[in-house]
This record gives sequence, C-alpha cells and structure tokens, in this order.
Amino acid sequence: MPSARDWLVAVVAAGVDIALFSQLSDDPDRYGWAGTGIPAAVIIEAGAVAVPLLAFRRRAPVAVSLILSGYSILCTVVIGTRPLLTLLVALYTAAAWSSRRRALQCLAATLAANAVSTAYEATLSGPGPRPFAVVAVATVFVLLDLATWAAGRRSSAARQRAEYLEASRAALAAEAVKAERQRIARELHDIVAHSISLIAIQAAGAARVMDRDPARATQSMDSIGRLSQQAINELRRMLTLIEETGSGPLETESAGSGEIPDLLPGVRQLIAQVGDSGHEVALVVTGTPTELDPSIRLAAHRIAQESLTNAVKHGEPAARIELAVGWTPNQLSLRISNHVTGARPSETRQLSTGRGLYGLQERARLVGGHLDAGSDQDRFIVAATLPTSVSEALEVS
Repeated sequence: MPSARDWLVAVVAAGVDIALFSQLSDDPDRYGWAGTGIPAAVIIEAGAVAVPLLAFRRRAPVAVSLILSGYSILCTVVIGTRPLLTLLVALYTAAAWSSRRRALQCLAATLAANAVSTAYEATLSGPGPRPFAVVAVATVFVLLDLATWAAGRRSSAARQRAEYLEASRAALAAEAVKAERQRIARELHDIVAHSISLIAIQAAGAARVMDRDPARATQSMDSIGRLSQQAINELRRMLTLIEETGSGPLETESAGSGEIPDLLPGVRQLIAQVGDSGHEVALVVTGTPTELDPSIRLAAHRIAQESLTNAVKHGEPAARIELAVGWTPNQLSLRISNHVTGARPSETRQLSTGRGLYGLQERARLVGGHLDAGSDQDRFIVAATLPTSVSEALEVS
C-alpha cells in the first residue's frame, strides 16, 4: 500500500492543479487563457480522480504516468480541464524508477497530453486565448516536461551509482575478510608447527635426562603438557577458520610469524619506527602484563601495527599519537587515537573501501575479541578488546 508520504504528495499535486486551473479559468482576461465556465465542483472532481492513481506511482511508475497522460487528454477533450503538476510528478517518478526506454515512452505521453491541452486552448473562442499566451504556455509545457524527465533520470543514475558503490564495498569487505582469515590461518599453521617442534625437542630432552635428573625430566613433561594444550587450542581455532573461509586447502608458505615478539617489546619497537617518521607516540600501560597465547599476541601486535600505520598515513603531519594498553587477568585492551584534520568529503567516504579496518575487525573477532573504529570530534580512535588466551575465547564462543 502507498505510504502516508505518497498520499500527501498526490493530494498536494492534485490540489495545486485544481487551484491553478480554477484561477486561470475564472480570470481569462488577466492571464490570456480561455475561460470555459466549468463549475468548480467539476474541476475538483476531475482533479480528485488523479489522487489515488498518483499515490500508487512508486508501485507502478510507468503505468501511472501513461494512465494519467491518457486521463489528462480525456479531461481536456470532454471537460476542458488541463492537469499539470500531477503529470509532472508521475513523469519524474517514471523517469527515476524505470529504464530509459520506458522513461522516454512516458515523456512522449506527457508531451502529447500537454500538446492536446495547448491545441484545445487554441481552438477556443472568446476573449482568449491570445496567440502569444498559447505559444508561451506551450513552450513552458515542453521545458517543464524535459526538465522533469532529466531530473528523474539524474536521480535514477545517482541511485544506481550508490547501489553499485555499496555492492562494491560489500564485495571488497568480503574479500578483505576472506584474505585476513587466510592470512591468520597461515600464521596459526606456523604457530602450531612451532609448538610441535618444541614438544619434540622437550620430549627428546626428557628421555635423555629421565634416569639421571628426574626433576628436570618432570619439568620437560610439564612443558610438553602445556605446549600440547596450547597446540590443540590453536588447531581448533585454525579448523574453525578453514571451515568459515571455505576456500579449499590453505597455502602454507611461511607468513613470517614463526617468531612473535612479546607484546610490549613489540609495541615499543613499532613506536620507535613511527618516531622515525616524525610522529610522537605516547604509550600508556595500565594493569599487570600477563602471558598471552601466540595467536592472541599476534593479533594484538597486528592491530597495533596497522593502527599506528593508519595514524601516520591519515593523521596530521607530526601529530601526537596516543597508544594505551590495558591489562586485566583475562582481557587485553588496546586504544590508538590520533588527531585528524576533519571529516573527509562524502565522495571520499563513498570510495573508501575500509579494507584495513575490515581486516582488523575480523582478526579481533576470530580470536574472541572485538574492535571498534571511528571519529570522535577531531580524533580518530581504534579500540580493541581481546582475551588473553585462546581457551578463554573458546569458552566464550
């Protein structure tokens, strides 16, 4: 059913047509337009018929435009009334919501209806019409019809472009998420391989010292148990990634993640690199640092790295960047903020894919955390919360 807005537009358009024709018909000498002596009730009834038709213009734009054009011709020939605004509203909707060929058909029908109206006026006798008035009104009709049609086509082009951009952004976001999952899975593959290698080394060492140093052998076995549980958790995470990605076998070339720096030393190294570019980074650490599982540590490192890089790329030159690291027994929080020059133009926002942020959000989600990013007055903030271990994330999920 038509919305309240559709009904309102239909009533207003028909009301304007009724008022306009009543004024022109009642005072022909002033406007150079022929009076036909049509009763006001007839004018109102003829205009009211267009209201329900026009209210359904969004449901069937082409049909409504063609029907109203035919109805306008009928009113002109039989009654003498000549609709205007209702035809233009229907033409605009048809041009905005139909194909170019259909829109041209509606334009031709509207021009024909206005041509019949002008021709009918020219045949009337009496104090009017004056030749100049007929020519002027015919010209105005043509210009209004063409301008309305062109405005509708521009609206159609803008809507189609927006839909294309939205579809492109969605496709790019899906591609970024898929690529990030593949990357994380390759990194997890390296982590698991590293854990298995350590287990093999610890097992061999325990076997060698079992007789002469039982305490040391027990320590090695404890380490094997811890590494085994860690590897199992990481394997479960990797299998989840493979199932969600659904893209076949993973490429297992080294992702450069065999050696993952501890978080704070790694962050300080990143800060030093950013400092070389002329940006000051203020590091604030709260809470007591705890041991992070490798995949969590890697995710936190990548989030800090990507966020600092974005701050350098998109922030003001030599602007101060703030990086806050917060620790609780089961949770790690990261917050990176930097001053920005202001909001980007709408065109830039539309064309921005946000691939980096999509990747960071997916990385945080896949280890059981979440990440938010956005502007707050004159600052851009990236805030992430991560669990401290894969087992915590698995329990939550």
